[in-house]
Amino acid sequence: MKLEIWEIKIVNGNAIIVNKIPFHCPQCKVELIYHDFLVGRSPQGFYYCDIHFKCPVCGYHETHGVVIGEKEYELLRKSKYHGKVLTKELIELNLIPWDMINTIRERLKRWGYW
Repeated sequence: MKLEIWEIKIVNGNAIIVNKIPFHCPQCKVELIYHDFLVGRSPQGFYYCDIHFKCPVCGYHETHGVVIGEKEYELLRKSKYHGKVLTKELIELNLIPWDMINTIRERLKRWGYW
């Protein structure tokens, strides 16, 4: 597996794939917030992970597809974070820029995620 801008971290015994560099909204220019990830196996037989991000200002949604190995697939598939929309976990996992925590917390509550 070649993860140039991604890394897999183990947090509380569970795996999560995170970006090493920030992504920014093309419209608002603010840093995108991690939303969730899903792993799968393609009909061609390769394993992949789709990682979703959202803009905390306008709601823009972005997906990054990453080819992963079987070992990483199994690790991420078994994680409690797999397929889960991350809300409170974003703070615990340090996936929210500190200056955006209160703004995002309020928006998640309004959207019914919190």
